[in-house]
Amino acid sequence: MTIIRTLIIGSGTMGRMHARSVFQSSYGQLVGIVDPDRSGQDLAAVWHIPYYHDLAQVPEHAYDAVIIAAPTPYHKFYVLAAASRKKSVFCEKPLALTVEDSRAMVRACRKAGVTLTVGLVLRFFPAYRMLYEQIQAQTIGTISIMRTYRGGQAPQGWDHWYRDAGQSGGTLSDLVVHDFDFLRWTLGPVQRVYSQRTQQAGQEVSFTTLIFEDQVMAQVVGVWAAGPFHMSVEAVGQRGLLQFDSRQTASWRVSGPPSTASGTGVSIPDVDETENPFQLEIDDFFEALIFHRPPRVSPEDAIEATKISQMAHQSIQSRQSLTVEHKGKDGD
Repeated sequence: MTIIRTLIIGSGTMGRMHARSVFQSSYGQLVGIVDPDRSGQDLAAVWHIPYYHDLAQVPEHAYDAVIIAAPTPYHKFYVLAAASRKKSVFCEKPLALTVEDSRAMVRACRKAGVTLTVGLVLRFFPAYRMLYEQIQAQTIGTISIMRTYRGGQAPQGWDHWYRDAGQSGGTLSDLVVHDFDFLRWTLGPVQRVYSQRTQQAGQEVSFTTLIFEDQVMAQVVGVWAAGPFHMSVEAVGQRGLLQFDSRQTASWRVSGPPSTASGTGVSIPDVDETENPFQLEIDDFFEALIFHRPPRVSPEDAIEATKISQMAHQSIQSRQSLTVEHKGKDGD
């Protein structure tokens, strides 16, 4: 079996998570950690692999792919560097803060003939995938509105970079970009975006309304504040309701009008939340390389998620609802 020799760039929370996923994967081999911070040396020692202060120190023949888990401001630099060495790339979300930078990164990887995918991990959460499948099957009929919530303790990060919206993009670019991607995947292209945000003492709350085709609406809430992290999603259809809340012991609750045939509400299969979505997304990346197929999250998906986040920022600045323009194939 082909083994993908993998370099991890960044040794923060996600770097550590991805290092474990590569180690546990049947397809990957950890071959090094790159990070100018001392934490990179510590992570390399945990896995007994080489540590590099800089990507330029890594011999090009020593690895096949990179996982970029460095802070967002460094994503473009490392993606372009990997593409120039013809190495395939898994990049943490967001790909970039702007559509322009995202497209430049996609073009570079396409020109180099290497695979690029992005860590929009909600597509790998069993509960969210189940909701997607139930909506496509119209289990509760035509959807009229969806609501998502994502939030918890405000992140700190290296040198408190999350607190600088110019670096992290705040909740709209770093947090609910997951929900933007999931909703677009589930409901189709976004037509309009309207967003509001409050910020105080290192905390942030954002409220975004998305309008899709046929006037389907989604409300997205992102919170960086005190308290444990949790996420939820709700879909309202003409025949009932689908709900998931990570705080609930029972992952799914389904309600709707009684069935005339059985006297019961709408039902769906049990959801197994024991699967690790972060492991699944790394395995998907490796399988895309080994079996020469597209990854589940395409570069165009990442561009569209960034586009929604960027327009949400613009909506806040203009205090207006904005129309999303769709121009052919992104990245060209």
